[in-house]
Amino acid sequence: LIDFYGNFNQVTIAKRIFDDHTTQRDGDIVVVNAMMTAYLNCHCWRDVLQLYDTIDESVKNGITHNIALRACANLCDLEKGSAIHRALQLQQQQHHNNKHDDDDDDN
Repeated sequence: LIDFYGNFNQVTIAKRIFDDHTTQRDGDIVVVNAMMTAYLNCHCWRDVLQLYDTIDESVKNGITHNIALRACANLCDLEKGSAIHRALQLQQQQHHNNKHDDDDDDN
C-alpha cells in the first residue's frame, strides 16, 4: 500500500500507513524501503535522507543505500552520497568477511 500511494504522489497517505505499520512491527526494512521509495517518487528527497538516517546500520541493505544515493543525486549532495557509498562498501566488506568466516567454520 505504501508503494501504491507513493506512485500516485499520495505521500501523506503512504506516511500514515507507514506510521501505522511501524507501531505494529519494529524495523521491517522492506516497509522502510517502500516509504523511502514513496518519498523519492514524490520528490521528497530530504525526507528520504531523514528516514535513512534513522535506520540502524545493521538493518540497512543494498536497496536502502541505493534509494538514499538516488536522493543525494537529486539534491546534488556529494558529501552525503559519498558517506552513504562508504557505508555500503563497509557493509559489503563485512558481509564478505562473514561469508568467509562461515566457510572456514565448515572445514
